[in-house]
Amino acid sequence: ANTMTTDSTTTGITIPHLSPTTLANLVDYTISFSAANGLQVQQKSERSATSTSSSYITAPISLLPQAYPHGQFQHGLALSTPFNLLVDRISRNGKFLQETLKGVRDVDEFTGMLLTLYEAIYLSDGHSSEQHAKGADRLGILRSDYMLHCSQAANNEYSIKQVELNTIASSFAGLASSVAKLHGFLTRRLGEEGLQEFLDVNERAVMGDSSDDT
Repeated sequence: ANTMTTDSTTTGITIPHLSPTTLANLVDYTISFSAANGLQVQQKSERSATSTSSSYITAPISLLPQAYPHGQFQHGLALSTPFNLLVDRISRNGKFLQETLKGVRDVDEFTGMLLTLYEAIYLSDGHSSEQHAKGADRLGILRSDYMLHCSQAANNEYSIKQVELNTIASSFAGLASSVAKLHGFLTRRLGEEGLQEFLDVNERAVMGDSSDDT
C-alpha cells in the first residue's frame, strides 16, 4: 500500500512579502500538484518483515520561481563545455587520479571502491570482459551548481559562483520540467492572492529597477 504525506504545517515560518495564508495555500497546492505529476520521492522509513507500505513526499524543490539575470544564465551554459571537457580529461588520467586520491581512498570507503573499480577496468591488463569495458564509449552526466553572488564592489550586480560540480548526483535532472510547470501553475493560481508582490520584489532585488536583462 502507498500513502502520501500531506502535512502542510507552516506554523512559525515567515517569508517577507508573503502572508501566512498565501504561504499555506502555496504548500497545499504544491503537495497536490506533486502527487498528480510525479514530483515526489519515496520517504525513508523503517520497514518490518510484515509491512510493505511506503510513503512519498514532495521532492526537495524551490517553492517559488526566482528572478535570474539572462546574461548570467548564458554564462553558466557557456561554462558547461569547458567543465565537461575538464572532467572527461581528468577521468582518463589514471596516474593523476591515483596520486590525487591516494590519501582519500583509505578513509572514504565509497571513493576507495570507485578507485579500485577504475584501476581494475582502465589500469590493468585484466580479462576479456574488463578489456571490453575499457574500450567502451563513455557517457558523462554532470550537474554544476551555481549561486548568484551580489558584489558590493560591482554596484551590487549579481554574478554566478560555482558551488560544486557533481559527477554522480544528477538524478533529479528529470524533474526540472515538472518544477517549471509547478511554478507556472502556482503563479497563475495565486498571482492575485498576495503572491505577485513577492515576485515583483524578488525581481527588483535581483534585476534592479530595469528588467531588460531577463
